[in-house]
Amino acid sequence: MVTLDDILSKVEAETKISKDELGERIKKKQSDLSGLVSLDGAAYLVAKELGVNLLNNEKRKIELRNILPGMRNVSAAGRLFKISRIVDFTKSNGADGRVVNIFVGDNTGFVRLPLWNDQVKIVEDEIIKNGDVVQISGAFANENIYGDVELSLGKYGRLFNITDEIAGSDIEFPTIDELSKAFLGPQTNRILIKNLAPGSFETRATIIDLMRGKFLFNTCPECGGKAEEASDNKFECKKHGEVKAKPAMVVSFIVDDGTGVLRVVAFRDVAEHVTTTTASKLSKLDLDERYELLSGSLVGKEYIIHGRVKKNTQFERLEMIADRVKNLNISEESEKLADLLKMKLG
Repeated sequence: MVTLDDILSKVEAETKISKDELGERIKKKQSDLSGLVSLDGAAYLVAKELGVNLLNNEKRKIELRNILPGMRNVSAAGRLFKISRIVDFTKSNGADGRVVNIFVGDNTGFVRLPLWNDQVKIVEDEIIKNGDVVQISGAFANENIYGDVELSLGKYGRLFNITDEIAGSDIEFPTIDELSKAFLGPQTNRILIKNLAPGSFETRATIIDLMRGKFLFNTCPECGGKAEEASDNKFECKKHGEVKAKPAMVVSFIVDDGTGVLRVVAFRDVAEHVTTTTASKLSKLDLDERYELLSGSLVGKEYIIHGRVKKNTQFERLEMIADRVKNLNISEESEKLADLLKMKLG
């Protein structure tokens, strides 16, 4: 990782501006941005204004598909292709909080990166915006409650807009439309389970078994992240400390379409929709009662299931995280079949 002294030395060598003067410019830049960036970050911006490209000699990125939960000091680059709405909330201690999620993708995959509190101004002030190419440095990776890899800047991570730096270079990233279609857009092409691969797909299948479990997990009411039980019925969120946990639903079931079987996991609203019950109601039942209720509402029923297919490396199998589950509409399915026959027969 390039240090502040490395930055000063390189900029001094290329511009002949003394380190003392550069230091003053960097402090002023940090002050102008209300302290939203570190001294290192401000140094990058000052260097950029002086025409010095510091990113040429720094390892630019790991392919996003190769980022695994638990990795530290992650450096990655990609195109920003989605920015969520900014959410304002009140923390358990009464303080105000803010969060916005940005989605960054490359040719291999994408990651979600939440920006918290003062970091939100990076989006508000359009220091980064949709379509920009960004460099993420010093981040750490974890697995969110949906099973996806998520990056966090933490205290020492950095986020830079490098769109201008790579202009005219041989570094290319997919467009916003390409990334949105590949990773966020609805997949209209239905696929048989035997033909599934990692990606976003829709399949029509029958639920043949419900996996036993608690069917509930504890979440932070402020950010929605997982809340771990600490002691004496107290729960802690990694980001917000001790919180009053809120239950959310998760169901895992096996589906069969006649060509193969697939394990599907549904969280939160999707789980409540497919089971036609709520986490609140489920929390009042014991484990056996929960299983009987959910099994009776799921097993034997056929659904149209859309979601993200990923490989479970522990068990060497494909699994789906469902983001939409629809009841089977015979009339609609008949029309689709008729349209498909017309296309094939001309």
